[in-house]
Amino acid sequence: MSKDIIFGVKDLEELIFLLSERPGEMVRCSHIRNMFASRACRKSVMIGDALSRQQMERIVKHMGDIEQPWNCPHGRPTMRHLFDLSKVQSSQSYTMRPKSNQSNLYKLFRKAYNS
Repeated sequence: MSKDIIFGVKDLEELIFLLSERPGEMVRCSHIRNMFASRACRKSVMIGDALSRQQMERIVKHMGDIEQPWNCPHGRPTMRHLFDLSKVQSSQSYTMRPKSNQSNLYKLFRKAYNS
C-alpha cells in the first residue's frame, strides 16, 4: 500500500478487534490511520502556498463537509484568525483590515461574511 510500511501481527489483531466491535462499518487499524494522516498532510495546502481566488473559495466551501476542519489529522491548527467576528457583529463602524499580504483571503472571507 505504501513504500516502506510493514504491517505486523499487532496490526492484524487490532483490525480483527475493530471488525468484531463495529460490524458493517469501515474500520482501519491505527497504523493505517497514521499513514493516511501523514499522506494527507503532505498533499495539503501549506503555509506560504500561493492560492488563486478559485482555490480559496473551493477550500472554504468544502470546510463544512469536513468532520474536524479546525485541525489536521495530526492535531495541528488549519486556520489563522484574520479578524474578530465579535467586533464585526457588535459595531457597524468597525473596519476589517487584512494582515500583511493576506488580502485575497481577506476579501474572500469578507465576501462570505457579507453574503
